[in-house]
Amino acid sequence: MSRAWMPMYWADYKSDTAHLSRDEHGGYMLLIAHYWHTGSLPDDDERLARITLCQSQCEWHALRSALEPFFEEGWKHKRIEAELAKAEEAYKKRALASEKAHAARWGKDANGNANRNANRMPMACQSQSQSHISSNEDINITSTSKAPDGCAVASQSKRFDDQLLRTTAEAWNDLASSVGLATVAKLTDARKVAITRRAKELVDDFDFESPAAGFSELFSKIRGSPFLRGSESSWRCDFDWCFALSNFTKIMEGKYENRPQKVVSFRR
Repeated sequence: MSRAWMPMYWADYKSDTAHLSRDEHGGYMLLIAHYWHTGSLPDDDERLARITLCQSQCEWHALRSALEPFFEEGWKHKRIEAELAKAEEAYKKRALASEKAHAARWGKDANGNANRNANRMPMACQSQSQSHISSNEDINITSTSKAPDGCAVASQSKRFDDQLLRTTAEAWNDLASSVGLATVAKLTDARKVAITRRAKELVDDFDFESPAAGFSELFSKIRGSPFLRGSESSWRCDFDWCFALSNFTKIMEGKYENRPQKVVSFRR
């Protein structure tokens, strides 16, 4: 199971860690990140020192006295364990739903047996329909086509989640207004398709618990990128560019994240 995204409750964090120093905050965050990514922390001072980027065991022991109270015996963290369990349960539910959808699509019951009562299209029609969908990113979501042999292909109908579309567009416009990007005035069919598909990928491929959480991360990455905001050139991103599959994937993978500029020194 991928753990690309971790829930963070900042109000609770700030309340619990108000007494920590800057270095102690850094060490705690590195321990949390390692815990979430691997599922546990090693009960070993040498390895914990490396995880927290300490330069020596003395430096780690100074950190340990401040950070150990946040953990239970064996460096277990109650809150992270609960979130890991929730993420695992959500992953299992999505996997089960995907299996059921696949079985229903191909005319099988929950045990994988062929369902003889399923109404299935002829294979030639199915092949043509699937090819049409996968080869065209911005399909007409309610289109009907014909296969070469003359049999009608079932209408590719899909209900849009109006609330998801509206809140995503509003969140984009809030971002765009604050950083000087173009806002969205109209949700065209192509934009509805793009939002719906990206929402599914955020949950299925990037392992977010909800599309809203994924889009929040997407917009955060855009806000934090001078390149995408147009601070580094006259070009700047817009809604359609960011929601195109290739560009969307690169943004989520961090390709456009802000990187510190190299400092060039000149010697006399």
